[in-house]
Amino acid sequence: MGDEDDYMSDIFTNNIQEPKVSLKPGVSNSRKRTLEKRRAHDVKKSKPKKVIELETREKGLATEIGQENKGFKMMAMMGYKKGEGLGKSKTGRIEPVPIYVKPNRTGLGKDALEEQRKAARKKMEIFLLQQRSKVEHSRRADFRVRMSEKFALQLMEKDLTKSQKACHTLDTADQGEVTEPEMYFYWPEMCTSPEEEEEEEKEDQHSVDEKLVLITEYLRTKYFYCIWCATKYNDQNDIKSNCPGDTADSHDDFD
Repeated sequence: MGDEDDYMSDIFTNNIQEPKVSLKPGVSNSRKRTLEKRRAHDVKKSKPKKVIELETREKGLATEIGQENKGFKMMAMMGYKKGEGLGKSKTGRIEPVPIYVKPNRTGLGKDALEEQRKAARKKMEIFLLQQRSKVEHSRRADFRVRMSEKFALQLMEKDLTKSQKACHTLDTADQGEVTEPEMYFYWPEMCTSPEEEEEEEKEDQHSVDEKLVLITEYLRTKYFYCIWCATKYNDQNDIKSNCPGDTADSHDDFD
């Protein structure tokens, strides 16, 4: 450097050489791969083991078997082509047999047996419900029948009482000397003597409807009287022509 050179000129900076830094080849790439591996490990570590296993399994099952697979090569040698069915007529299975992963540690076949037991219990429950429904329906039907029979019996007892009163009135009115009924149940109990009541208790073998039929016939043939019409007709022809019938139902139908 001469005396005339200015210390402010760029001659000084141009001659400055940057120091050489020796870097080992591939250090940055190795560092990058290490960081990527660590990140991937951290991501996997943040997921539960079961989730990772499930994702890996689903990924594997969703991947088709490639032609480089050894089993595929063996099948191709026997004439198999991708997309065709198995068998000589090519109508067999196209997709591989699905894989079923047991969710528990029970023995093989126990889950199927448990399903069969559940189905059998369900079937038995349905059968019992149907039987209970039938029994309940039968009970209700029997109840309605019993109530209907009870109501019909009450009506017959009411008609019998009316017939007994009418018979007593007609017997005592037309024949003043009549002191006892032709049959023990033709008159009300209050109109019979104690001896007749005792005889009635011994001989009472007639049901209510039988008593009603007999006393109705007696009133219609002897007095031409109908308790349901509450009318005393003139003769047999008159009662046959103008009275609907000798039962309560015939009068109900007539109304």
